Amino acid sequence: MIDGRIIRLSTTSNGRTLAGMLQSTKQEPQQERRGNPAWVKGTSQNPRGKESRASRLARREAIIGRWTEPHGGVAALRPAELDLLHQAAELSLMRPRTVEDQVRVANTISKILAQVGFADKRRKREPPSAPDLRTYLAGLKTGETASPVATASPERETEPAETNGATGDA
Repeated sequence: MIDGRIIRLSTTSNGRTLAGMLQSTKQEPQQERRGNPAWVKGTSQNPRGKESRASRLARREAIIGRWTEPHGGVAALRPAELDLLHQAAELSLMRPRTVEDQVRVANTISKILAQVGFADKRRKREPPSAPDLRTYLAGLKTGETASPVATASPERETEPAETNGATGDA
């Protein structure tokens, strides 16, 4: 013992003696407290606990119901399509930790929905059809107030202008 410290000697497997680290006989008075200071010791930060299996299945079925509603509901699906939708719904309930995993999950869900026929990445959504000019004007004459849609419809009906073509007569 030197100045209140104990020198520890240790022996290696080949019989040599090594001088070890100096140890203090006194213990540090108080270690600093770790963690969030707002946390109360002994109180759970998740008072409801883990989500039950039944509530998770109910959430999954609700997601599938929302996806299938515009396409005739769950009854209109084949069993293989329903299994794919169950997988996609489970993926949507996941919480990916990294940005890469978020992209992977989103792409996988998109591919599954395309396989089932609910989303097609190759075909863009069709804009809402605007009434052609004749229908709009006919609605104004009869008193119906149909508001025109600002987007132009790709299937616009256009009639060629009345001209005599090659003769040039007016």
